[in-house]
Amino acid sequence: MKVIDNVVGKNDLINMVNRFITTPSVPYYLTNNAAGTGHADNLDSWQFVHNVMQDTNILDEKSFLTLRPLLKVIDPYVIIRLKINITHRTSEVVENGVHTDSQVPPDGVNVKSSVFYLNTNDGYTSFETGEKVESVENRLVLFDALEKHAGSTCTNAKYRAVVNCVYI
Repeated sequence: MKVIDNVVGKNDLINMVNRFITTPSVPYYLTNNAAGTGHADNLDSWQFVHNVMQDTNILDEKSFLTLRPLLKVIDPYVIIRLKINITHRTSEVVENGVHTDSQVPPDGVNVKSSVFYLNTNDGYTSFETGEKVESVENRLVLFDALEKHAGSTCTNAKYRAVVNCVYI
């Protein structure tokens, strides 16, 4: 795992926050089951998602271009999935269930994942190893997509917003 702070320039970060949060011009879709929770009946188990790429296909060209400064740092060979997740505030931090961002890849393929934090809050990404990466604006964590991890909600901001990229 690798954590990098101050990943993109100030103007690039402002452009991302404006596009995806401040004046969102993208459609978000409600998912009734936040990653890995497995409990659709859990009242805290939901998030909003905007898919930018899925199965290597660009679904939203303008959002893809907005994320190019981030993608230059990640430097993927092939992007499998690229999306924005917005998790709601809760009265206590709720950790979603442990999951991986990829199934078992074909032999010899090293699938990676990243989480880029669009805002600072008391949420986090935890890893099965016991490590925890706090949600800090303009922070990026890179890790193996088969590594078990979990996201969380937050209590001290209206939302927790992240960009998730799964890539080779």
